[in-house]
Order: sequence, then C-alpha cells, then structure tokens
Amino acid sequence: MTIASGPRCLGSLLGAAVLSALAVVPRVAHANPGSGLIGDQPGRVTDTCFWKVPLRPDTRNILALDTNVTYYYSSFHLPAGASVVFHGKFPHSRFMSLTSYLTTGGQAGLPATALTDIDIEPDPHATNPYRDGASRVAHRRSYTVTVRGDVDPGPGNRAPNTLYVGQAGQTDTMQFVELVYRIYRPDRGYDLAGGVVTPKPRLVRVDGTTASGQSLCNDIQVVSGTGAPIPAFGPPIGFTKAQYDAVLALGPPTHPALEPTVWYRFFNQQRLAEPFFKGTILEGNIATLPTALTSGLYATPANAYIYGYASRLLGPDPAGHNLIVLHAKMPTHATTFDRVPVSDSGGKQVRYWSICNYGALVQDVGVGPVLMDGCLYDEQVPTDAGGFYTIVVSLPEDRPANANAACGVAWLDWGKGDWLARPDLADLIIRNQLSDPSFAEGIDKVLVPETEKQVLGDYYPTGRYMTRTDFEARGCPGTGSPSGAFIAG
Repeated sequence: MTIASGPRCLGSLLGAAVLSALAVVPRVAHANPGSGLIGDQPGRVTDTCFWKVPLRPDTRNILALDTNVTYYYSSFHLPAGASVVFHGKFPHSRFMSLTSYLTTGGQAGLPATALTDIDIEPDPHATNPYRDGASRVAHRRSYTVTVRGDVDPGPGNRAPNTLYVGQAGQTDTMQFVELVYRIYRPDRGYDLAGGVVTPKPRLVRVDGTTASGQSLCNDIQVVSGTGAPIPAFGPPIGFTKAQYDAVLALGPPTHPALEPTVWYRFFNQQRLAEPFFKGTILEGNIATLPTALTSGLYATPANAYIYGYASRLLGPDPAGHNLIVLHAKMPTHATTFDRVPVSDSGGKQVRYWSICNYGALVQDVGVGPVLMDGCLYDEQVPTDAGGFYTIVVSLPEDRPANANAACGVAWLDWGKGDWLARPDLADLIIRNQLSDPSFAEGIDKVLVPETEKQVLGDYYPTGRYMTRTDFEARGCPGTGSPSGAFIAG
C-alpha cells in the first residue's frame, strides 16, 4: 500500500515452503532492476512546483512504500467553484492512478475518489496504452483530467475524466484537497515518471480566469513532495503503545509472529490491532474490533492487501538464524517491464502483485521512519510449471546458495526488524491490484475477517521455518538437482 498517517501500514508475510516432488524447470524472473535513484532523475521528474520530489525509500522512507512505485503527493486549497485541470501523458509503466483523500473522524488518508489508468479517456487521436490490446508504445498518449470541488455524484452520474473532491456542506467554501499520483513499475530504461512529464495543472477560477505554473502553486497554497507534513505513524487507532507493550508481554518472545503464519486482510485502521491479540489470553478482544472495509492510511483503492508477521526466533536455530520459506500460487498478471508493445492485461487475474518487508506495522511519533527492507514484484518471482512460487526471507548472511532464480527461488532481505528493538521481526505485505471480478481467490474477495485462508486457497502463502543448511540440502530443481528437492515437510 502507499502513503500513511496515524498508525500505519498493512503487512504481509511470507508463507512458504516448497515446490513439488518433481524437479520442474521454473519460469526464471528477471533480476531486480530497481527503479532508479532520485539523484539520477531529470528535473521534469523531481522539480515541478505542484508535484516536486516524489516519495520513495531514498527520499523519505515512510508510508510503507513499494520500492517499484513512484508516489507523488500534493495538497492544496481549492476555492469554491474553481477546478484544476491536468494535462498529462500516460507513462510507460504497469499502472498509474490519481487518487484524492479525506480526513474524517480524525482519520487522515481515507481514499475518496480515484481515476485508474483504464478509467481515463485519452485526448482525441491519442491512445490509452493500458487498455487490453492497445499499443503500449503509442507516441500520442495524452489525456486531460479535471479535479472539481463538487460532491461525488456517484456511479453513472460522473463526468468523464473527473475527480470529485468536495465534501457535503463544504462546497461553497475553500476546501483542502490531498492528491496522490502513482506510477507502478516503469518499463525498462524509463525514468521514475515512466518517460513522460508529470501532469501539468491549470487552475480555472469561478470567473473563468486561469493560473498555471508558480502562480497556480501560490494561489492555491500547494504543499507537495518530501516536504509535505504527512502525519507520523502510530499504534492502531484505539490501541496505545502501553497496551501494545502489555499485549506483547502476554505472548511468547516471537509475538505477534505465529507458526504457522497467519495472514490478515487490511480492513481498517482499528483492526490492525488484531495480530497483537491473536495467540494471547486477550484473543477474545478481536471480536470487538470493527469489520467494515473502510481502508485508510492513504492506501491505493485499486489494491487489496494481506499482511502477516514472521520471527527469526521461530525455527530450529536457537540463535535466531532461521529463515522462512513461503509457498503459494502466483496470480496471473500483466507483463510490462521489457517494453512489450501491446497491453496484455486482459484476462489476467491481477494487474500487479508484490510482496514487501517492513520493519513494523505500527510506529510511535518521533521514533523515525517505517523502514523499507525491500520488495519483490511479480516479474521478479520465478514460478514452477503449476504457477507456484517459493520465496526465502532471510538475513543476507543466512541466504541459501540455492535461493536464486536459476533454482526457481526468489529471495527477500529480512531487514532490520521492528522499531521496538525487535530485529527478529518481519512485517510482510502482499498486494493484489485490480483483481479481476472472476478471480474468486483474490484478496479483494475476502469480505469477512478471519476467512483469508478459506477464500485465498492456493494463493494463501504457507510458511515454514528452517535453517540455511536445511534449505540448501534440498538442492536446485531448476538445474537438475535430485527430485523431491523442495517437498513440503
């Protein structure tokens, strides 16, 4: 997920174990290409008054960022009756979107309205490269989007290419607006903005006069980029740090990590307390948590998330040099990184899939940023003939020699651990983006808490703890190792 405030983050774990008894030849994923550093980007990517420097782990490592995504954040004050018109070009990337956010009932970062790439009509004679079968290399790829201060009229009543950011009872006053422009996984060789300029805004006042450039930014008091006062993370709503400490003391040293790994869908900010009650004498408190799917934390509306915890103290090595092996089925997904000329998103189960490791689910004000320890996205994860993946999560020094693409295995850094001086802990998040309605096992189909395993089926990651020696003894099925190398056990 994306940005955050107040508490934080989703999480998602690695589950795992094993390929099959047969030494199948895996689909070998490309190496981690990275997305580039901000210092290497052209000015049009990082130096406009409306968007400024995007949020990324190398600029401001907060908000549980996905390392394969570029996040542009901007806030402004929209005068009554005015609108902001954006002229942009579709990036060369897996996905893009514009989303507005609200603060309601003391909760910031609640998704309001959004336009995903396929929702946006291209300008006359231009192409939307995200639509199935469209040219992804089209030269004419411009679009126009309008942000209006009206209340969202609802499905069937919205004007094309329009974001409605107004709140009931406030449309005749100056309204505070937060926008996030996202670009997922630029194609090979393109910059963080996907090889195009960021959308250029033009203010249209109620009297018909306009402003652009620095004049617009001054007039509507734009605050954007890494300098924006995005709230710090904290404990889940209604769950104080003192309660957090007390609950942790009730469980084993590995808590909130459990074996087998438990995955939770992100429903709302209050329910982020669930893993801390799970497995303790306070487990009955879970029934008091809300079940409404309200999202929050500046999450991407196109995404659904599951999260879970792992601990290196679980497993056979008492010194904590254990690893966790995750195994599950990979949803079918679009493939874009190598600049495929025609969009192949149609008929796929998801547009994008990723797994990320974060240091903690919650964080106190003043403690520092939520640490990003790394992500893998779909094209970086090899799968076997049945579409299943195996991911090893370990410290770099504990990485097995056969945890590589040639052996059909992806590897993820365990990282620095939890902010409460818990280096053993990993907080893992899996994203499903634009899950197809027919994909019954998609994360978005989990509508009732604690039904994640039942709904996800083969797509629910299973995890097994072992040592580096244990995993290396299983060989390398991708290079003709003994059969049964990755049998679950």
